[in-house]
Amino acid sequence: MDGQMRRSGWLWVIATLICFQASDISLRIASVDTHFAVGTVLQALPLMLIALIVAVRRSLLSGDRIAGRSWGIIAGYGVLQFFTGNLLFYAAVQMGGLSIASPSVQSQAIWAVVLGGVFLGERISRMMIYGILLFIAGLVTMAGFKSAGLSLSGDWIWAIVCGVLGGLAWAGGSALQRTQLRRGVPLSYILAIGSAAGILLLNLMIILYYGTSAWQNTDLTGAVKVLAAGCFNGLAVASVSQALKTIEISKVIPVISLSIVFNTLVGGLVFNEYLNAGSIVGMLVLFLGVIIVQEPKFRFLKSGGVRA
Repeated sequence: MDGQMRRSGWLWVIATLICFQASDISLRIASVDTHFAVGTVLQALPLMLIALIVAVRRSLLSGDRIAGRSWGIIAGYGVLQFFTGNLLFYAAVQMGGLSIASPSVQSQAIWAVVLGGVFLGERISRMMIYGILLFIAGLVTMAGFKSAGLSLSGDWIWAIVCGVLGGLAWAGGSALQRTQLRRGVPLSYILAIGSAAGILLLNLMIILYYGTSAWQNTDLTGAVKVLAAGCFNGLAVASVSQALKTIEISKVIPVISLSIVFNTLVGGLVFNEYLNAGSIVGMLVLFLGVIIVQEPKFRFLKSGGVRA
């Protein structure tokens, strides 16, 4: 039964990859002309509406209640996932473009392993450490070679900083989410409360720092495209939440981070973005790091009496 549940969990991981890719493509089509804070709200809005409907329905039918302490933890998850992480990612995109933001934000794979080991008691083996080192090498190589053919603004270093911090926020949010899933809190409650908390904080920031003009000046066509990306992103978040029910965060997040490989390929083949041999080498190194983090049991090592 446990094996069947884990297989089901990996199917959810695959669904997450597909949905995140669809979201990224939609965002590229929409461009980054929308105000970054408004765009962040729009991207999270579809998930919040669906999760609220499902949560209210569940509450009315089952009468489930959430413990007082869980409210704060779930709100913290929402702040990290939908406010801090998404906001930093949008800022990174605006300052350095997707070619800089996308590789740097995938540092969440590294943070996920560390946070999973430190706060959730998940095992970190020597092989996983080797995988992390390869993952870092792949990210650095890909970012370096991709940026070589781009005209970067003077803010590109800050774009990397925002991306790395955004990855940390996303990984931290996933860790908090997994603690509540372990406690048996329904997924719909976590997503509804978390997304509502993040969107509320985003709107508060918009009003305080940018005023209502940020919403009034939003282009309708661009907003619709970002909402479409938000629908795919919502499906991705829901899928990864299902995966985290049965699979460790240190294994789920690195695989999801392979979306950067697809981003690079789609960008080069579909959107004619800069792609060279170095970028491809970086992708292969990154992929190898992700595989090693999964701690594969190589048959030839077993047959030879060598411990993997």
